Amino acid sequence: MTRTLITTVLMLTITGCSTTPISSLDADPVPPERIYAHNQPLQEEHGTLTLTRDSGLLGSACGIIVKINGVLTAKLDPAETVSLDLTPGTYIVSASADQGLCETGVKEVKDTITPNTTIRYRMGYDPSGTLGLFPTMY
Repeated sequence: MTRTLITTVLMLTITGCSTTPISSLDADPVPPERIYAHNQPLQEEHGTLTLTRDSGLLGSACGIIVKINGVLTAKLDPAETVSLDLTPGTYIVSASADQGLCETGVKEVKDTITPNTTIRYRMGYDPSGTLGLFPTMY
């Protein structure tokens, strides 16, 4: 009995120690009430920024807050994605946990949006519990 319990706890610990990348096509869309800025389609020339949060248990108790150029933009839960139309230009995208239970460091990337292109990033936790913001093809 004790051996089974220990094995179960170890398996849950090992499998819950990092998140798993998920395609933006397989992820659920972020509900509109959690998209705070850049939530309107643009008619003028624009590019698209797609942000997808990994699936998995690690960090799942906390949302990930996304800011673009310092403006609160969206909150993503595990296995969610959001696509935002942005006018061409250079942007700083930041991601951080929204609660003290999770890693609270801020991760930032600087990227340039060009017309008629899509730039994709994924957010997730590595086995040490550190939040990451990574370019992706998904």
